[in-house]
Amino acid sequence: RHCLDAGVVACFERRRVKIVVVTPATSGDDVRQEFAVSLACDIVPKHCSYKVVPEKHRVVVSLRKAEAVPWPTLACAAP
Repeated sequence: RHCLDAGVVACFERRRVKIVVVTPATSGDDVRQEFAVSLACDIVPKHCSYKVVPEKHRVVVSLRKAEAVPWPTLACAAP
């Protein structure tokens, strides 16, 4: 599932989340920041979301677990 809002693109997959934020810089060029994580457990992409909180300069991401069990960690270990 892909979402777009005011310079933010979010992609939610079963075991991966990717957020890209593009903001204008004072120099005139856009600044692109990317966050991607491989998740330790499955999520339900169609029930995941994000919201932009401009006054705090944040993007808040909400994930829906596929199973309602505690996760040992958010991200899986690097290969």
